[in-house]
Amino acid sequence: EEECARLSSEQLKKIADVPCLKALAGKRCDRERKFLLSLTPKETGGTDGGTATIFQGAIDLLFTDGNGYVIYDYKFSGLSKEALKEKYAPQIELYKDAVAKGMRVDRASIRAKIINIKSAEVIDM
Repeated sequence: EEECARLSSEQLKKIADVPCLKALAGKRCDRERKFLLSLTPKETGGTDGGTATIFQGAIDLLFTDGNGYVIYDYKFSGLSKEALKEKYAPQIELYKDAVAKGMRVDRASIRAKIINIKSAEVIDM
């Protein structure tokens, strides 16, 4: 609510006009797709052995197109595209793992984008 209160009607229109969001009109999308994911130390970049880590979260928007799954993650930030990419890369990678395991699909078929609500910019991850 607080973030919406800071957005003018012009900014809201700009967000609604983001091409990748406009393209979703009429399509089935999962919003706030919850997940519970168990990853071994090796799957998280560590070594073999040890205890698995459980991750819980929610993907802002998930949908399928003819080429696989697409994740949209919303942010409200004044950071640059590169800074957002760097800061949220681990989170996006975790989301891709969750979709791959949960949907039993090849991880390579999963794409992701960050949509910066503040600037109405789309960042390919």
